[in-house]
Amino acid sequence: MKKELVFLAYLLLIVLATPFSASWPVKIVFWGFSLFLYWILTADLGFRIYDLRFNRWWLLLPLAILITSRLLPFFHWGDFPLGADAAIYLKDYFLPPLIIYSLYLVSNFLLAAAVYFLVKKNYGREAAFFSLLIFSLSLSQFLFYWAFLPKMMLGAIFTLIAFYFLKDKPWLAAGAIALTGIVHPPAFLPLFITTVFFLPLKALLALILVLLARGQELLSALYYSEQYLRGAPETAFLFSGQFVDFDFYAGLLGLLYIPFAAIAVTRMIQSKKITPLVLYFLICLILIFTNFLFHNRFIILFDLAAIILAGPILKDFVLWLWQSRLGKLAVVIVIVIVTANAFYQSWLTEPLINSQELTEIKSLAKLDPEAMIVAGDNLYYSVLYGFSSHKVITSGELNGLSAKIPAYIYLGRRTKDKEKVIHRLELLLSQNNKIIKVSEKNEALYRITTEPTGGTSD
Repeated sequence: MKKELVFLAYLLLIVLATPFSASWPVKIVFWGFSLFLYWILTADLGFRIYDLRFNRWWLLLPLAILITSRLLPFFHWGDFPLGADAAIYLKDYFLPPLIIYSLYLVSNFLLAAAVYFLVKKNYGREAAFFSLLIFSLSLSQFLFYWAFLPKMMLGAIFTLIAFYFLKDKPWLAAGAIALTGIVHPPAFLPLFITTVFFLPLKALLALILVLLARGQELLSALYYSEQYLRGAPETAFLFSGQFVDFDFYAGLLGLLYIPFAAIAVTRMIQSKKITPLVLYFLICLILIFTNFLFHNRFIILFDLAAIILAGPILKDFVLWLWQSRLGKLAVVIVIVIVTANAFYQSWLTEPLINSQELTEIKSLAKLDPEAMIVAGDNLYYSVLYGFSSHKVITSGELNGLSAKIPAYIYLGRRTKDKEKVIHRLELLLSQNNKIIKVSEKNEALYRITTEPTGGTSD
């Protein structure tokens, strides 16, 4: 393929990765660095890539960064530092917080190990080291961990296992593909689309197993997704994927390693041989930009693919810099700055539910045992469900409320556009001649009543 077309493909990927909200100086620096990187790593400038033998002691650096960044939230925020979904697991599985969080930490380390061994198998130990280093420093991967998404974490692990066995042990790959879909159906979609080009029969078999195991849930999701596509506000939070959007993601450390992944993609295009990982990277990108269902969750998988592809290219760039003293100094300075930033962000990132909100939610136990709690903001549904003994429903289920059962709407302190949310809830309730009144004892609580005026407050 002509070099001009390859360069245009690279420019397209860089433009797509540029956050729209970034200031012009940031965009110019990012574009300049991307062009410089392309020039260094693709042009024949007569530079010799320095040969460096891998030392296992190198792994201590990314492992130390990974362990420290994952444990810092517990030291800063205490017992409930991660995502709200932890409350669901505490209630449904009757396990103490220590066990829940320990298992989750282990799963995150397993994901890091999967990244390392997949890159090692395909590109060598040096490239695997750099991919693991990027993974440990990635703020988007930290946010994935912080959001407490254990099912997707397992889905991501099985995805990488599927890629690991794709060439030499296709039946094991098929099993990992099926497990990905059973554990987390959204993570299954880009993996299935990718592997159907390389293992069509085994990918279809995996699809059948997923439909047998999760078919009813998938049909239910399709029903609600139709409301999402029509723009129903109560489904927007759920079906967007409940994660950061791409513009926010690109503004994180993704700006530093996406150019390396883009070069890996263009090299594959130039060789006219698209590998499964490159195809997966591009499919995730398409799903994100088409605002497909759960499109924000695909950012996590796109980022994993970018980390894996970036490792070998970053290795070449670092080894080229390592030829001079100034280059060595630049590498050390960048690693120190980026590591300090990773620790700083890990320390500062607040829990989704703060201690005041948790106290408010636990105080709901004083309400009538028969009362029903409505999560006016879906952000709080998981914690309400986990820490309340009452039945908890979403705002989309308001129309099914019985007049005989006392009901309350909870809106947390960090609910965005609270007045607009209240207005929307009032419109929904007015269809059944119901109104809402703020509680005098808890400003985050609103009682649903059929009384047109007056009445008692709780």
